[in-house]
Amino acid sequence: IWDEVSKVLKDPSMVLKALEMQRTDYKPAVIEADIVLTQSNIENANQEQSQYLRQYGRGKIDEATLDTEIDRVTRYKTKQEAKLRELEERLHALEELDTRYQKVSQALDAITDRLDNADYELKLLALDALDIRTILQPDGTLNLHGAIPLEVELSNAKSSHCNNGGTRKIPFTLVAVGGGNK
Repeated sequence: IWDEVSKVLKDPSMVLKALEMQRTDYKPAVIEADIVLTQSNIENANQEQSQYLRQYGRGKIDEATLDTEIDRVTRYKTKQEAKLRELEERLHALEELDTRYQKVSQALDAITDRLDNADYELKLLALDALDIRTILQPDGTLNLHGAIPLEVELSNAKSSHCNNGGTRKIPFTLVAVGGGNK
């Protein structure tokens, strides 16, 4: 396993390029503009509810109309609040991705020159920086999950794939059967 991870780490441009592509997929200015617009929609909905209450208080609309309109505006406002939470989460995810990019970049710079003689602690640092996790299944199958942005092949790999699926990471999965892998 380490041999395959080491190959990628020796050419950090692949990892950084993939992370950079993911960073540029999100446009913070667009997300921030959507947040402002959604906040405005929520404020407008609040004002609309207040207007219906004032009209009801002045006797201009009946209670049934008030209930219908307040329910409609409340449903709209609830959808806008959910949208606002989603946009804020996306913006936060983008900020985390920037932090992750910096962390990976620093880690790669620090270890690239020392990969051939990497000790256990350095290997752990590299695996952690790229969010690589291994799971040994009861049947002896080894699953690797992480953030290396390319297909990784072991000599006895059963399957491997790389997918971008719009997640905050650039995941890969590797399934290897049997022993003999590092």
